[in-house]
Amino acid sequence: MLDLRVGLFRQFLVRLRVGTHVQNQEPDPFLPFLYGFDVRPDARNEGLEEVMLGWACAQARAAEEGRGRRGSISISVPLKYPAIAAHRQPLLGRYGFAPAGASHFMVRSLHDPIPQPEFPTGFTFRPAAGEADIERQVELFTRSQRYPWTIEQHRDALADPDYRADLDLIGIAPDGQFVAYCKCDILQETCIQNGRRQGWVTELGTRPGFRDLWLERSMLLASLHALQRAGIDDAVHREEMENIGSSLFDLYEALGFRVADTTVFYRKEL
Repeated sequence: MLDLRVGLFRQFLVRLRVGTHVQNQEPDPFLPFLYGFDVRPDARNEGLEEVMLGWACAQARAAEEGRGRRGSISISVPLKYPAIAAHRQPLLGRYGFAPAGASHFMVRSLHDPIPQPEFPTGFTFRPAAGEADIERQVELFTRSQRYPWTIEQHRDALADPDYRADLDLIGIAPDGQFVAYCKCDILQETCIQNGRRQGWVTELGTRPGFRDLWLERSMLLASLHALQRAGIDDAVHREEMENIGSSLFDLYEALGFRVADTTVFYRKEL
């Protein structure tokens, strides 16, 4: 009976993908991620969970060894399902998984007052100018982020049906240098499905050397005003945190975003 249930689990429930690890957006596209597992409540804590995790780790280890290296496997635990979290978290700890970060889905109503952005003297912002700004935007993104961004990728983003230049803002220094950015998206299909107009804050960053000027705060406020002018009800954002102090979580919270949902990531070295 145990073997049969493991077989069914292998075939239908384990979704072990060797692909991009979207949490930390590393350039390496081969990080094993276990999408989830579950056991019926009446069959829990009988050893089946350990068998399933052992099988998943063995698959990931074989995939990593095939590339000549020793890696890790990750799994997410959504806290919005308390019963699942209460079952999974102690189990993962016993099996050698450790917390490796969290993802917070944050929401801010745009019907609430939004402070005006206050840029340092001589600094300003404007919407992106499409093809004319591509090279300078790509250079800014590459300097500001931990992963590379190419001209081809940027052109693809500009061609997206949901792209709006008025929501793609660039911060500019007194000498004309691009030093900060904030990009938002209004996903029309998602708005229709949710029955509420939401605007995603998808990109926010500052060039190294300018991060003590609070430009991210001003850019985010300018973007919230742009979303408000577009008739959006809520600004939403997913903030990824690999460790304390590595994110802009405090900034979003200070500007009125609240956490609506949290997913904790666990990782095990293979």
